[in-house]
Amino acid sequence: HKEKGKTSKKELLDLIQHKNELLQKMEDEIKQLGNDLKNKEDRLLRLAAEFENFRKRNKREWELQKQQANADLIRELLGVLDDFHRAFENRVGEDDHFTSGVRLIFSRLMDILSKYGVEEIDAVGKRFDPRFHEAFGEIDSEEIDEGNIAQVIQRGYLLNGQVLRPARVLIARKRKEPEEHAEDMGK
Repeated sequence: HKEKGKTSKKELLDLIQHKNELLQKMEDEIKQLGNDLKNKEDRLLRLAAEFENFRKRNKREWELQKQQANADLIRELLGVLDDFHRAFENRVGEDDHFTSGVRLIFSRLMDILSKYGVEEIDAVGKRFDPRFHEAFGEIDSEEIDEGNIAQVIQRGYLLNGQVLRPARVLIARKRKEPEEHAEDMGK
């Protein structure tokens, strides 16, 4: 017979086993909640990284659009620069107040364009480079090495190091020997 308030060994073992099962269940739930939290943290970090990439991509695209708009405007102004250069070439020796004023305006325009990354392509005497120059033909030259640029037909410009318009040029070649002399050599 059993005393009141006393538990049997089997009941104690059952109680301990039940408590252990509850503890295991709670540990499993805690582990699952930890995994869920880690997954949500990872997802949040990925979303933050995606948003940062999106922001950077939008900034780059905006900069490219801005540069393209600048390039389009500057490309339109190149004709005006050509007109200035032609006007200066035709007024050789004349340096009145009007011409001085126009030269000052031209200089200010070039300063502004330079501030935005525009620079003239240096061509005369340089080796022909199809990335920066467009050949319009050849010209006999004793002063310039063969294959180098002897004359600029139309100035070229760079915008932030990229070709806005290639320089249109004539390439130097050595004078050919007269036909008679060439025939004598063949005899």
